[in-house]
Amino acid sequence: MHFANELKRPDAVALAWCMAFAAALLLAGLTRGWDESGARFHGFHPDEDTVVRAALALDSPFVPPITNYGLLPLYILRVALELAGLADDPDLTSPEREYAVFMLARTLAALASWATVWLVFLLGRMYCSAKAAVLAALLVAAAPIAIQQGHFYTVDGLFATCNTAALVAMLRVLDSRARKDLWLCGLLIGLAISVRHIGLLLLPVLVCCYALNVNWRGSGRFRAVFALWPAILATCATVLVLQPYMLTSPGLLLRVRLGTDFYYAVKVARGELLRTWSLADYHTAPYLYHWTSLWPDGVGWPVAALLAAGLVYGVARANRQTLPLLLWAGIYFAAVGKLHTKHIRYLLPLLPVLALLAAVFIAALLRHRRIAVRGVLVALCGAAMLYGIAYGSAFASIYTREDSRITAGRWIERHVPPGSAICVESGAFNLRGVVDGSVYRLSAMRLNDFFDQQGYLTCGAAADELERRLAPCDYIAIADVNRLRPFTHVPDLFPATASCYRHLAEGHLGFDRVDRFKNYPTLFGVEFRDDDAEVSFLSFDHPAVFVLRRKNHPERDFSDWRCALALDEYCVDRELNALAADLDAGQYQRAIDRVPLVASQYPSTLLVHLMAAYAGDRAGERRPESLRAYRSGYSRQRFTHGIPGAAAMSFAKLGLGELSVLALADGLKLKDVRAVDYTPRRIEAMARSYLAVGDTLLAKGDSESARLAWAAAIRADPTIAPDIRDRLAPGQRADSDSP
Repeated sequence: MHFANELKRPDAVALAWCMAFAAALLLAGLTRGWDESGARFHGFHPDEDTVVRAALALDSPFVPPITNYGLLPLYILRVALELAGLADDPDLTSPEREYAVFMLARTLAALASWATVWLVFLLGRMYCSAKAAVLAALLVAAAPIAIQQGHFYTVDGLFATCNTAALVAMLRVLDSRARKDLWLCGLLIGLAISVRHIGLLLLPVLVCCYALNVNWRGSGRFRAVFALWPAILATCATVLVLQPYMLTSPGLLLRVRLGTDFYYAVKVARGELLRTWSLADYHTAPYLYHWTSLWPDGVGWPVAALLAAGLVYGVARANRQTLPLLLWAGIYFAAVGKLHTKHIRYLLPLLPVLALLAAVFIAALLRHRRIAVRGVLVALCGAAMLYGIAYGSAFASIYTREDSRITAGRWIERHVPPGSAICVESGAFNLRGVVDGSVYRLSAMRLNDFFDQQGYLTCGAAADELERRLAPCDYIAIADVNRLRPFTHVPDLFPATASCYRHLAEGHLGFDRVDRFKNYPTLFGVEFRDDDAEVSFLSFDHPAVFVLRRKNHPERDFSDWRCALALDEYCVDRELNALAADLDAGQYQRAIDRVPLVASQYPSTLLVHLMAAYAGDRAGERRPESLRAYRSGYSRQRFTHGIPGAAAMSFAKLGLGELSVLALADGLKLKDVRAVDYTPRRIEAMARSYLAVGDTLLAKGDSESARLAWAAAIRADPTIAPDIRDRLAPGQRADSDSP
């Protein structure tokens, strides 16, 4: 396909300025993460860390270290590392070597994103004016969503590059059916698939481009159906050469053991496996959320409006040249828009196409016949473009400043007394790496346990455990995107944990908030405040960090919190107490009749189903469906060793000793069935939770159930028997099978 016209000097100058602007934004603060004072490197991006370490660990393409992404990013980085002499330390034992490896990787990411800007211009020149093509390139260059991906070596930026290159090649097929163009299309589609498997969606676009260039009324129409074989062959050959395991070991794609397994990632993306980082997407609307939140965060709301208007205009004025682009946008958005996880980076492959449609839309507005109307439109479009450029420049400034997590670590070094107990979280965005463990006593709050025990904890039982977890902390250091934002987004699923985090952030739960650290996109002193942006958009480069200090007398805060929690609309405790009263009074049928109402009002609470099964058994009515409903939570959680103890503790707090023992016994059966998932550490944690249940039952005055709980703890892990020998009454055998 030929360009619409020759590139004139003003347009060439504008393009050169656009490319220079893009380079400046992509290279700004690329070395960020090195802590001079501690000679440490902080990457702060778990996906980047996974890709980089997988590239270093790649020994054979037949046994890939990861399958959730294609292997092309690993090959590219590994070759670059070999050429630079940086591939001889796969474990990155030296901070300096780690820093050098990541800087090389990020340079490659910046180059890929810079190439995407050029490819957008080439794509635009195929069917619109040079001015519109430059405008589209500028929209992509200034988009924070593109700037962010250009600062980390993840697959999304490279996928956008390969995807845009494939679209450029496919548009050539609109004017030419030459086999060389088909071979090129197949090669580029294969490369895109070898970055992200969703690149397969480019194949229908190729078919569309080819179909638009065939005379279906001619005599050769039947032969034309099979003329796409060069592209199909090139695609398959490229994918299999780069990823031969797909042919030799296709079962690897269906493995669901690790977070880097393809099908595991698919199940998380669909919402079939709920993970902590996907909680923030729980109550978001498919398709709509992308336009009401993600695009405004990723490009700025005025530019998002331009993208939407350009899409509508493109659909209304669809022609032979825009149809393939619209088809790609429709197919891709249909695939990712319905997913449970709605990470902003998923939209990046759409940006080149939408930017091009928006540029064509702006060019059409500027041709309006009425001069007065044209002036208004020029002003509006110019304001939107200036906003986008300012927002992108402000976002790039984030990388020229120290990360808020490192700043928080420096504050702790200056203000927190040595030897203090500092509590940090687990998870991908915790602050463990910025706190010196040789100076302070680091303690893990392990609040992710409450995620794994969803549906099996009452608010009362969770509150007890939360207070116990926070008791050793002199200080707490947390990033809002790690656990606070996800849990507080779903108070209906985790009412106690959400309330705890909310009160901590406000300085109301036994801790004062002594400081908050946050870098906002800033330009000439003007801040673009984005505290409510999508979690992954903040996590990697500019989260908010809270440092909290224990109050002198926190007991009153915890007492007030418990009172407020008892009235929380999402807490099921009141209804379960009523059910417990029915069971205690022998009103089993009334309890059974009450269960459906409680289950419908609190669908995530699974404890109620074991209560129904117990009541049915006492009433002479077997209810296997209730038992299955109670156990349903085991299949959706990754770590199940803490569930029996959580359920038993909830029943113990309700005064239901028999149900506590039943829950513990059910946990022992599960342990036998899923023995492969129970490591020694998890077995010990499970047994310790059983001990805590026994202690709670004893405090409630139910000594018989307490002894049974302790015996169950020994059955779970015989190595802890010496720890509870004094608790067992004489004559109570440690190997008792009474549970």
